[in-house]
Formats: sequence, C-alpha cells, structure tokens
Amino acid sequence: MINLQTIDPLALPSVSLHKRSHLPKTACIYFAIDSQGVIQYIGRTVNLQERWLKHHRYKQLAQSKDVRIAYLSIEPDFLPEVELALIEWFNPRLNQTEVIADKKRISLYLDEALKSDLERLAKIRKRSLSNLIEVLCEEELERARNNGELKDA
Repeated sequence: MINLQTIDPLALPSVSLHKRSHLPKTACIYFAIDSQGVIQYIGRTVNLQERWLKHHRYKQLAQSKDVRIAYLSIEPDFLPEVELALIEWFNPRLNQTEVIADKKRISLYLDEALKSDLERLAKIRKRSLSNLIEVLCEEELERARNNGELKDA
C-alpha cells in the first residue's frame, strides 16, 4: 500500500486548470491545488482528462488564481481506497462542502436499506449523498463506454 507520508502533491506532475484538456487520460488520484500550494480538493477517476472537462468543481476552482491539477497514477482497483485515505490525510476544504453548480435536480426513489448503506458510504468517503451517487453513476457510465455498451454521441 502507499505510504501517505511520502506523497507530496506539490511534486507530482500537474497541469493548469485552464489547460485541463492537456491532462492525460489515465486512472489516478487528482489534487486541485491553489496558488498558495493548498490542496482544495481530492478526487479519483479512471480518465483524468475526461473527468476535468466536465468536473462538478470546475466553476468553483476557476474563480481562484492559478489552480493546478496534480495527479498520481493508481491502478483502478485501488482508487476508492487510496482516495479515501488521502482525503482523510490532507482534509481538503472542498471535499467537505456541497457542490455549487448548475445541475438539474432529480428525484430518486431508493429502497430504505440501499439508501442507508449509501448514506453510510458517503459519510465514510466524506462526500454528500448526491455527490456519491453522481460519482458512482459516472464510474458506471465510463465502464459502459469502455465495454462498448454506450457510445459517445
């Protein structure tokens, strides 16, 4: 497993937020770092470039000056565990807040046991329930695209 004490997000490869289309298409943990070197957000993805072209925190982070996206390549199977450990270690501010976005609200009906399990998982991963569901849906859609089940328009 990764030794968290040896990870220096400031020393990782990075790309300016405004040049996010130049990010690699790699599975990784990513760090949104502001101009003072403060980690504002940590996330995970199987395709970094695609994730940041439509990221739910882009508008918030774009308001800050000189935000960079640093990344640490990780095998996809380890992404959830490593992301959670890094969020707990670095405690980034935006991982603890609701998303302010131009998203459409939907209603979702869940079995009570499923809802309870998702709420517990959201708390463990330090995400809101809606963000956890969104991330899980995005991951499943990415899998479907990669398996050829769903073609991009």
